[in-house]
Amino acid sequence: MRIGFFAHVPTLEVFKVWEFYRQDIEILESLGHEVVPARRWRQLPLNVDLYYVWWWTWAFQPLALGRLLGKPVVITGVLQDKPFSTRPWRERALIGAALRFASRNVFLSRQELALVSQELKVREPRCIPLGIDTGLYCPDGAPREDFVLTVLWMERRNVRRKCAVEIIEAIPAVVSRFPQMRFVIAGEQNNGYPEVQEAVRRLGVEEFVSFPGLISREKKIELLRRCRIYLQPSRYEGFGLAVLEAMSCGAPVITSPAGAVPEVVGDSGVFLPEPTPEAISRAILELWPDEDRRARLGLEGRRRAEELFSLDARKERIRGLLEE
Repeated sequence: MRIGFFAHVPTLEVFKVWEFYRQDIEILESLGHEVVPARRWRQLPLNVDLYYVWWWTWAFQPLALGRLLGKPVVITGVLQDKPFSTRPWRERALIGAALRFASRNVFLSRQELALVSQELKVREPRCIPLGIDTGLYCPDGAPREDFVLTVLWMERRNVRRKCAVEIIEAIPAVVSRFPQMRFVIAGEQNNGYPEVQEAVRRLGVEEFVSFPGLISREKKIELLRRCRIYLQPSRYEGFGLAVLEAMSCGAPVITSPAGAVPEVVGDSGVFLPEPTPEAISRAILELWPDEDRRARLGLEGRRRAEELFSLDARKERIRGLLEE
């Protein structure tokens, strides 16, 4: 099968860097399909058997083309990063049309599938969670080191959603008790990075936090294997892939019970009551010296990733979807 793979992204390179795009492209290719990536509607190929689209907000062009050519269109992604009612009316109209007219609508979590289906008319909904290559994202037996890791894309809205400034504001209380601790916040330094840097300067914590920027998958796995705690507060998560990657590498996780995260984490992580600097610092200070609890959470997270979110499970569900 020849598949047109579409997402509205800045460059085609993003398909190789962002894990959820790369994961689906690799799965489709491993199933024997030819994948033709496109990031703008003019790049959409005409001679395909199916269009596979990420994000309902940007699906109107490939959806219109698919219906014109009589080709099935699969749309996937997440929607509830902000209340549907607060979106501009044009955006609501486009999303609603995409949900009604797609051949299949694939949600990443049961939580979002249920929520969206209550609010809007959804044609042929399915739930296929993201997966993780647990052979690649795995512990290596090396000792954990004295740093807390967070991985996030530092775009302005994402910085606020992922509570990056709140993480910085939690640092003084943490290092006052454990001055050897360091924080590592990795990810592309986009237009939200200056806001994070301003908080660092305001609080004078430059020596306690580092920003390695955009890192390779290999470097990310190395950091996940070495960190003592993986920290991911959030105001909303459509899935929580970075949290799952940390779990698969055996890192104990502190996160928020937001969106689909409880569905991913289960009982294998520490949930913040709210994503405030005080709650973040308190959770870190409780977990940091408790070696037994950290080890238990790491083992439980790894087991959950293997049993519920393997890449093979996602691959088989996508195979079944395409056979439909």
